[in-house]
Amino acid sequence: MTITENGTVIDGMIINGPLRVMADDVVIKNSEITFDSTWGVDAEGANNFTIQDSEIVGPGSSGDSNSAILGSGTFLRNDISLVENGITLTGGSSAVKGNYIHDLEDSASDPHYDGISVQGGQDGVLIEGNTILARDTSA
Repeated sequence: MTITENGTVIDGMIINGPLRVMADDVVIKNSEITFDSTWGVDAEGANNFTIQDSEIVGPGSSGDSNSAILGSGTFLRNDISLVENGITLTGGSSAVKGNYIHDLEDSASDPHYDGISVQGGQDGVLIEGNTILARDTSA
């Protein structure tokens, strides 16, 4: 599923499968996203992207995922589980506040778990008040 229209708002939806955000000013809120692939929400390159008050659940030990959220933007009060990495920040500014990242799982033979991963190229990142229940490697 791909979002291509600028200003799209998804509110209160149940989504089974990954989302690719290829538009600006997209907001996802109060939704449930369950996925069995590399990314739950891939918003790399999207501007002014927000996801808040949503639950994002990966495949856990039955699949190989990378991250629930990939990109930069505003990520508030999300419940993220059953992925290798909770949030992977890419270039740009981001605010990551009040998320609950837990039960990190993946089927890879040697996963490297991260609650929040900062990949470089960021400018203006705020990470505050998140709860991350780490596993094996880093929170």
